[in-house]
Amino acid sequence: MAAVEAEIARAQELAQQAGTIPNPTVSILPENFAGSRSFTGFDRLETTFQINQPLELGRKRGARQLAGSAEVDATRVRYAEAKAALAFDLAQAYVEAEAAGIMGMDWHSSGITTSVIGAFKRGLTPMAGELELYVCGGGGSHWGQR
Repeated sequence: MAAVEAEIARAQELAQQAGTIPNPTVSILPENFAGSRSFTGFDRLETTFQINQPLELGRKRGARQLAGSAEVDATRVRYAEAKAALAFDLAQAYVEAEAAGIMGMDWHSSGITTSVIGAFKRGLTPMAGELELYVCGGGGSHWGQR
């Protein structure tokens, strides 16, 4: 999960950077260097110093900002998906282990369903608000007994 959180922070920084103006560039252009006849050597060398500042037209910066914001949102969705997948895998493993224990000890009981749902409920309750997943049932008189 730490890697996904770092990815969200990275996406947020890139989105912030997308809102800045482009950097200027500096150029030095020598002309008439090592030419022929009267333009040989450095006698007629002309040097041009140039500073360029790109001006963005057509809402390019706005489009970059929207793309950066969309990337942040997509990264957050991937994070939520990874958390949900992890919670599901943990809950599934927990339920399977509980069911195996319950069914091994109490195979002929009519409360197997209640016990399995109770185990599922106990495993998911700590994360219920975060996952927006709530388990109903599993509170029968045989729940939790072995």
